[in-house]
Amino acid sequence: ITLSVTNFLGKESDKAAEFRIQKLTSETPLPTVRISTPSSTTIGAGVTLSASVDTSSVCPGEKGEYQWSCVSNDCPLLTEVGEEYQSSVAKDLTPSDLVGRVVPGSEYEFQLSARMRGPNGTISDSAVEVRQSIRFDGDRIVAGFTRDSPSGDISRSGTETLKFQATGLDPSDPSNSVQSLRFSFKCERPDGISPCFK
Repeated sequence: ITLSVTNFLGKESDKAAEFRIQKLTSETPLPTVRISTPSSTTIGAGVTLSASVDTSSVCPGEKGEYQWSCVSNDCPLLTEVGEEYQSSVAKDLTPSDLVGRVVPGSEYEFQLSARMRGPNGTISDSAVEVRQSIRFDGDRIVAGFTRDSPSGDISRSGTETLKFQATGLDPSDPSNSVQSLRFSFKCERPDGISPCFK
């Protein structure tokens, strides 16, 4: 709709005012959503799939309904068949959901479908869909010596065998169910002149 003004001298306004009205195909319009999920995470940290909803796109008495899915080929996540729409826009993927399923370095694309439910139970005819890719990195492995390992000063003339015990933790695979950890030992003298042992 445009509006122009003419005064009694016949002079018209330089610029016509415009007002736009959109006729909706459904009585229940779609919400405006923006994904706020990070583009990368570590397997041991998990990730929360989330989005922000523009409140101006939600009419009084209406409620948003949301559904997350993984649309990448061979994606091992969110594989539940016929998962229903939920009232919460957030969905947690915990480390237990990822360990053993996701290979470090994998990248998957997730889709959020959002629709509206009116006060009388009317559901919008379609759903708005937005997508976000997430890369799952492996966690840093933590290594250390156990208390059974030798410590302190060792006698130069000592003949006993030094036996070191190591431990490690991979947050991407805490139970070592995917692949067992392998350990290697290396000894270096601070002066760098001679080897550790002769």
